[in-house]
Order: sequence, then structure tokens, then C-alpha cells
Amino acid sequence: MKVMRRFITEPGDEVSVALADTPNPEKGVLNAKFSLTHLPVLSDDDLTAAKRRKKGKKAMTNVDEATETDEKTTPGREKKYELNLEAEGVTLKDDVLTKDQKTDDGKVVKTHTITSKEIIVSNLNGFLNLFNSDEAKMFEFVSEAVTSYYQRTDRQRLNAIAQGPEKNMARAIKALVAGGIPEATAKTFVENQFKEQGLI
Repeated sequence: MKVMRRFITEPGDEVSVALADTPNPEKGVLNAKFSLTHLPVLSDDDLTAAKRRKKGKKAMTNVDEATETDEKTTPGREKKYELNLEAEGVTLKDDVLTKDQKTDDGKVVKTHTITSKEIIVSNLNGFLNLFNSDEAKMFEFVSEAVTSYYQRTDRQRLNAIAQGPEKNMARAIKALVAGGIPEATAKTFVENQFKEQGLI
């Protein structure tokens, strides 16, 4: 199908001409439906690009068409530490991790589980073997792990400060009410405690 182009030769006279090299437009062009996110195809090159975009990232390369120059890429960021889990002195044990999916009112909708691995190292040689005898990587890992362990409480305290005392106060009042103390008394007690500590 060729698109007719109109030319004005003289004032009031129009001539319609079908150009031989005019590409077939997309349906959106014929229906005059335009979008800022999906522009109409105006040339053969645009048509090829539009077909590529429609395939999206899910389009996979055919194994027969793959060449030796194609690099194998893995999704996600590159692993900082390559661990040799089959090394001597390293023991693996299944560890089931669970996380509850809750609604806004705290009701558990679904519990998600993932079976992970607990890595147990019996001695220093096994720990070094875990990092393929790379001492620099081993000590870098230890430094990060110990720092994270040390800063865990400080991070929790920082989050509590950033969130403000209201959340902790509400939790404390709720606990006292559950223990049988009237809400007004519990609220006064908790507010006094927070004032004494300089939190409010």
C-alpha cells in the first residue's frame, strides 16, 4: 500500500501522487492516532526498529545463530566474593527462610519460603579454602561482616530516631493496655517515661 501525497501546483489546484519509495505506514498513521510514547513509523528503518522494540528484552537469541564471539552475560550485578562451597573444611546445611506478606491491618496473607544454605566452616584452613586461598578477599569479607554486625544496633537506633518516638510510644501503650492498664493511664505513664529520657 502506498500513501498518497498531495501537492499544490496552483492556488486552488491539488495533485495526488503515490511515490514509489513511500513506505507502508503503521496502522496508527492511517487512523491519525498519535502518542508521545509510540510515534508512528515514517520510514523503512523506523519500521525495522519498531519490530525490534516489540520483541522487547524477552526475545532470546537462537542457539544455532549464536557465535563464539557472543559473551555470556548473567543478570544482576557481579558477585563480589566467589565462594567455593565444595572446599575442604566447609559444610553446608539447608536453612529455610520465611517472610510473611501482610496487609495494612497486619493480617498475614501469605508466607513466602526460600530454602537457602547455612555455611559452616570448621577451621581457619576451611575458611581460607572457601575463598579459594585468596587471603585479601577473605579479610575483606571478615572486615565487612564484623562492621555490619557491630553497626546493626546503631542502624536500628538511627531508624528509630528518624521515625520519631510516636511509633515506639504507640507500641508501649498498646503493650500496657494488653496487660490490663487503662489506656489513659498507660498513655500518661509512657509520655512521662519518654520525657524523662529526653526523647520528646
